[in-house]
Amino acid sequence: MLPLFLTATHRRLLFCAALLGAMPVLAQPTAPTATVASPVQTQALEYVRAHAASLGLSDADLNDLVVTGSYSDAHNGLRHAFLCQQLNGTAVQGTEVGLHFDAAGKLLSRTGSFVGGLRAAVTRLAAPAVTSSAATATALTHLRQPATAAPEPATLVYLRRPTGALAAAWQVQVRPATGPDAWTVLVDAATGRVLKARNRIIRETRKAGAALPASAPASPQRAQGPAVANGYRVFAAPLESPLHGAATVAVSPADAVASPFGWHDTNGAAGPEYTISRGNNAYAFTPTGNHVVTPGFSPDGGTGLEFDFAHNPALSAQANQPAALTNLFYWANLMHDLSLRYGFSEASGNFQATNYSGVAGGGDYIRAQIGENYSEGYFNPTADGVITPFSYPEIVLGIWQMLLPNALTVAGSGPAAGTYAAMPAPVGRALPLGAPLSGTLVLANDGSSTPSSGCRGTWLNAAQVRGNIAVADFDYDCAYVDKLRAAQQAGARALVLLHSQDFLVHLEMDPADTVGLRIPLVMVTRTDGQRLKTAMASGGPLTASLRGAAAPPDRNGGFDNGVVAHEYAHGISTRLTGGPAGAPNCLDNAEQMGEGWSDFFELWMTTRPGDVGTTPRGIGTYVLSQPTSGPGIRPLPYSTNFAANNATYAFIGQTVNGVNYGDDGFGYPYDSHNIGLVWCTVLWDLNWAMIQRYGYDANLSTGTGGNNKTLQLVMDALKLQPCSPGFLDGRDAILAADRATFGGANQALIWQVFARRGMGSNAVQGSSDDLLDNTAGFLIPTGLATTGPQLAGATLDVYPNPTRGQLTLRLSQGTAAGTAPVAVAVQSMLGQTVWTGTVSATAAAAGAVLDLGTVAPGVYLVRARTAAGVLTRRVVVQP
Repeated sequence: MLPLFLTATHRRLLFCAALLGAMPVLAQPTAPTATVASPVQTQALEYVRAHAASLGLSDADLNDLVVTGSYSDAHNGLRHAFLCQQLNGTAVQGTEVGLHFDAAGKLLSRTGSFVGGLRAAVTRLAAPAVTSSAATATALTHLRQPATAAPEPATLVYLRRPTGALAAAWQVQVRPATGPDAWTVLVDAATGRVLKARNRIIRETRKAGAALPASAPASPQRAQGPAVANGYRVFAAPLESPLHGAATVAVSPADAVASPFGWHDTNGAAGPEYTISRGNNAYAFTPTGNHVVTPGFSPDGGTGLEFDFAHNPALSAQANQPAALTNLFYWANLMHDLSLRYGFSEASGNFQATNYSGVAGGGDYIRAQIGENYSEGYFNPTADGVITPFSYPEIVLGIWQMLLPNALTVAGSGPAAGTYAAMPAPVGRALPLGAPLSGTLVLANDGSSTPSSGCRGTWLNAAQVRGNIAVADFDYDCAYVDKLRAAQQAGARALVLLHSQDFLVHLEMDPADTVGLRIPLVMVTRTDGQRLKTAMASGGPLTASLRGAAAPPDRNGGFDNGVVAHEYAHGISTRLTGGPAGAPNCLDNAEQMGEGWSDFFELWMTTRPGDVGTTPRGIGTYVLSQPTSGPGIRPLPYSTNFAANNATYAFIGQTVNGVNYGDDGFGYPYDSHNIGLVWCTVLWDLNWAMIQRYGYDANLSTGTGGNNKTLQLVMDALKLQPCSPGFLDGRDAILAADRATFGGANQALIWQVFARRGMGSNAVQGSSDDLLDNTAGFLIPTGLATTGPQLAGATLDVYPNPTRGQLTLRLSQGTAAGTAPVAVAVQSMLGQTVWTGTVSATAAAAGAVLDLGTVAPGVYLVRARTAAGVLTRRVVVQP
């Protein structure tokens, strides 16, 4: 994973976007470059020639086009081709175009745009006003990296801006000395302004812990349970974790279509090549080394492939590695097999050592690792077939440190009294196991614009802090050790950090920076922190104590099946969006929904028969040591119930209830996770709306239920959406997928679901790389609203529509309507009744005012039931 990148020649052959990913050098191609155009390539090029004028291309421009990938789908007959422009063998970023033809050869959709008169446009550009060295310095400053860092030499690239204009930029690749990150920064060659900063590594947490000690089993361990040939003791689908059910032995679980030679094959012939957790689709192991990872331990099932390793929750995460790696191997292969059934094929860029069909790139099976870091999960995306000893598609899962349940105690009987769970930091003094460390809680005041951050070395309230327990806010204005050192300088006995989220992860600290720290540091959740701050602000002193205890066993990320599915899904979304050669560069724009698709796969894979959409679902509850009903790692749980999850498109780019749903300008993935939450929320609504229409099918691979149909729509839409998509691009791709795969049978339902979450026909996306130019809209296209049975001879008016709380209902009754009271119900597009009331016939005729102030924003149906029948109208409730 060193920052080595593709040469210009390989860029030309293998991908076009090269937007912001630190793409590795292809030292030796894993498959020969095709010399004969496929039928899909030919069809695409013929289309471009025939429509050159409408595409803005001159005859000369046709010589600067390259087809980066093409394939056909068996299940719906669609043909996909991906093109871009190049200049002297180097891709022009932002010129990625997708052409998608139906089974009859008719163009279904076209995404993206070219630059007309490319070479003339380049000639008109002024020479760079910013030097490469100045651009490099700017990039390092933006990433808060030391000036002594050694990035790759800056290269001059060209890109198409959202306005269509061509621009030149310096592309700087930076690999920080610690952690897995691989950054790409684009610096405007004319102004020196940072245009983008994106991390190729898709991380599940903003900060990760230090490397774990090498305490994994040193030698292969054989299974000790009963001999079950080709059996894997795992927490099988749809179990989410050990908290959701017992482990069982899955016997011969490989899909005969997706993995015809089993999970331990690599050569396409009968018989396994490996008896450890390695095969054509995945290799599960504990790593050794740093950055250049060498596989260490893998469980061995012997010649009978008997992987029967028990999970013991009372033991450490390291002691459970054989069982965890077996479980990880099972789930990585399961994701491979199931996604192939839905169209993530060899031709479209899936992850395999050997492509049995002989098409596309091979050698890129998933390297699935456990144990390199604390409290983290991440996916390293690469283009199809692009691998080196230093960069390859990988899932990395950490060991998650558990909280001390009663580490902090607040005395008295006030609103903050009680015990609090906390996570100790691995620096400074350890919490005492005997007599507790006591004092008054004192909030930091460093004199800055954010005084409670405690970043400055000299605190204004040092006299109050001395001999007591300091409290500071968790933020990224400075390092944790700086806060701890400032608290120690102020005379504090300990420091309590108040986290900005309701989950805690291991604190990363450079050992070189912790010299001289002599007081403890612990961290509490946002909810607990707000409770403490509110009580401190009330004026009364809070007496507290800190005490250590034997820590509960850490949890192994290999047992959180939802997290495994989430990380694997990053590989699916990056390979399918913009074509298999474009990964990961077509999902690095500001409004991209990568985390949303991954959360959706996590929820979808772990849905059990009998589940309902209104039940709140948290992400990562197992690794966070939460109950199965816990809130998880996201700011809102997933639920079709607006009372539990009221996320809409209006959240994007905004701060809602203290949560940032926008970009922080630094490219860290917390914001992308919150952006993804909004996208997954609407996908989750769609899944349950489809289940309501078609039912649920427990056969995840070949079922025909609404859940199966939804996943097919999602997979097809990933292929049909443009490179660098926004939310409305994704919506339109799902609508196109429904037309292509299901004949448009679900168009009205899809519009209803998306309009309910602010992605209706009047929504505005703006640039998909700008989070502040979008507008939510809750309308459904005319003619698609579901109105139900109507009362002849009467009309129903509701206004104002859209409304912000008060709605006037006016019923112009026909002679058959009668004079009985009118029952009114307001229902969501998913059939949930959210408001009911009764008005007299006289009031309805005159115009009755309904108070919908308790109804969440969205699209609803107002049903007025009279003695003679029902009238229905659609209404939009705005925030």
